[in-house]
This record gives sequence, structure tokens and C-alpha cells, in this order.
Amino acid sequence: MRGNGRLRQAEIDALGTKPKNYKCASRRRYSFAARRSINKILIAARSGRKDVIIMKKTLRGFLCGMTAAAVAIGTGGVFADTDKAIAVTVDGAALKLDRPPIMENGRALVPMRAIFEALGCTVNYNEYDNISYVFASRGISTAYTEIGSDTLTVYTGTGDEREVKLDVPSKMVADRTFVPIRAVSESLGAIVNWNEKTNTVEIVNKPTQHKIKGIKLTESFKDDSGKVLVTFDATYPEIENPENDEFITKLNAEYKKYTEDRLAEVKTWVDDAKELKQINEESALLPMTYTQVYDATRDTDDILSVTVFCSQYTGGAHPNSARVSRTFDMKNKKELALGDVLNGTKEEIGKTVVDTFTKELSNGSAGLDEEAVKMILPEVEKEKDNVSFLMTDDGLVLYFSVYRVAPYAVGYPTVKIPYEGNAKMFKDGIIPQAVR
Repeated sequence: MRGNGRLRQAEIDALGTKPKNYKCASRRRYSFAARRSINKILIAARSGRKDVIIMKKTLRGFLCGMTAAAVAIGTGGVFADTDKAIAVTVDGAALKLDRPPIMENGRALVPMRAIFEALGCTVNYNEYDNISYVFASRGISTAYTEIGSDTLTVYTGTGDEREVKLDVPSKMVADRTFVPIRAVSESLGAIVNWNEKTNTVEIVNKPTQHKIKGIKLTESFKDDSGKVLVTFDATYPEIENPENDEFITKLNAEYKKYTEDRLAEVKTWVDDAKELKQINEESALLPMTYTQVYDATRDTDDILSVTVFCSQYTGGAHPNSARVSRTFDMKNKKELALGDVLNGTKEEIGKTVVDTFTKELSNGSAGLDEEAVKMILPEVEKEKDNVSFLMTDDGLVLYFSVYRVAPYAVGYPTVKIPYEGNAKMFKDGIIPQAVR
């Protein structure tokens, strides 16, 4: 895996054995063992299990409410050096900082937590071998960096894994972690401008067609002594509906019910947790946890694509996770199937699925080694009708759930069909106007 060598070693330690074929290259090639290690850390982090991953300090609510669509990466332009106080706004609102921004080599640095939270992220600190890492997450995407490093690594849930080279490394100042504001903001899909007249860094989140807010539903279950046995921490989407549109009302009700149903399931864990505590008062398997977040990966041209990500830990070597992706035609008020997105018969669409996975997995863009590809492709052929999909601003993302075509180590096998250059594959009205 590209990125910090110490973190790679941490991932190996989390697995417990050094995997074969664990290579660092410009094309990331992971063996199953390496994939298991990476998947274990990222999914476990979403569950909040500090005993499962290399975590010594965890901020509550890791991985809440992020739009992961089309992550725009780049360090961009330079801010002018100035002795004047620097202000920061996000979508026009002044950002309150507990430490003022600082300038270094023409780059504005701000306290890490403040900018991440302003962009809808929550923050998680990991420490390994006395090296501190910071993770920022929105929904199914995660960005992390080693404090003091000049690299920011971004994992998205849409098949992209990218690294941002920072012109100025993150740094500790007065017990606060400062990060370059432009690189971090742009890595999370925001637009950053420097207003020289007002000495202000202006951050604007990507515009969307609908206003969607995350509704939190949290609950914890304790025994008579007050020990927490089970936690439930879920966020689900609610689309603003000032005109009382029946279709939007229906969608909001469905997402609410989905989350309430998950809570009802989690309540059934309590008896198991009590029994586990009786066996071992200090069991590392407690508390059992359920975490849920969502991403609106596309919300343009009357197409809304939403993915709900769930992670649960009830014991075992690693948490389990699930994704539920749904895409809607908001104009015609219907949920879209893959046949509503791609041209062709069912058989032709199935061939497109197989051909796309074959091409992307075989050329190494998915980061899998040859052994893994040989194992997965026959399963893709068998399961092609069970492929899941979501849409972003720049393409159609196809993926299979964990275990459907590959071991847990592989996670969610994912490929993308870009709109650009493939217009004939898509039905009318699917490709965004900005790409046509």
C-alpha cells in the first residue's frame, strides 16, 4: 500500500502475521492477507472498536455524515504571506477557531479538528509505536495522515484511493494539530478561494440539488452496575421537503424505518452481552457496537444516489459491515435499477458487468494481486446479476458486497465506468449535464 511505512507495519501487526506479497508500489497490489489487514482497520474504525484496531485514543462518533461523491484532490494555489489575521469561512459562515490560522511557505494552516468538523467530518486519533495518526471521515470515505507527514491518503467508497502530496506537512502547535486548509478541504470535495481584500480563506462545499441533513439516532444499553453492554450510533438521511412531495416523504420514511429496524435488532444483542459479561467481566468484546452513516454520492440533474454504510461488532476477529445503495430518479419519482441506467438487455448488461470487472481487476487498478483476480473473476460471472451500484458525479460505480465474490480480505470489490468516453453505454438523462 502506498503511504506511510509505519502504518503498513501497523496493519500487519493488526493481522498478527506478516502477509505474503505485501508490496509497496505505484500500483497498489494487495495479497488477501494485506487486504484483510487494511479492511480490518478501516471497517473496525467505523465500529469504534479501539481494541480491534491500533487505537489508543478515540473520539466518539467516528465516521459520521459525509458526502463521498467525486473526491477532488489537489493542493492548488498559494495564499499570500501576510502578517494580518486570517479569517476562514465555510459556505459563508465564519469558522470559529480555538487557535488562529498560521501561514507557512505561503500556505494557510488551521487547527485540524475545526476544519474537519466544519466540513461535516468527525475525527479519530490513532497512535502506533509512539507515532500519531489522524483520521477524518464522512460517510464511507476516510482521509488520514501521520502528524508531521506531507502526505494525506484518501480512501473513498467509490473505487478511488488517492494520495495528496502536501506542500506543508501537518504539525503540532500549542497542543493542536495544524493542517494545510486548502489540501484538506479539496480532498473532501470542497472549493477553496483566497480573498485577498478581506484576508479570508473561503471554503464552499460542492453544491447539490437537494438539502439533505443527517438525523442521529443513538442509544446505549447498560447492566445494573452501569457498564455499557451495547451501543447504537446511527445517522440516516432526511431530504428537506418544503413542498411536501409524496415521493420525498416516502423516501424519508423508508430511511427512518430502516434505521429503527436496525435498532430493534441491536436491542436483541443485550441478553448475549449480559451472558458474555457473566463469563468474563472484563471481556474485550464489550461493548457490542452498531454504527451507521450515509453518503449522497450524486445529487445532480434529478438523480440522487445514496449509500447507507453499517458496521457492527458482536465479537470475533473483526467487525462486519454492509452497504445499501439506492439511486432515484427524482423527476419521475422512481428508484432506478441497473437496467434503467445502462443500455442493453439483461444479458448485455450482465456482460458489461463482467467485462468491466475483468478489465479493471486484471490491469491492477483495483490493487489486487494475480492470485486474487483469478479467484474473483469466475465468481463475478456467477454473481453478475447481484451486483450493486451507486452513482457519482463522474461515473457509475459497480461493487459486490463483502463475501459475495471474494473473502473478507478483499472488502467490497469495486470498479467504475466513467461517463466521459462511454456515453453510448448510458440511457438518456443519466449523464450529468456538466459531463455531456
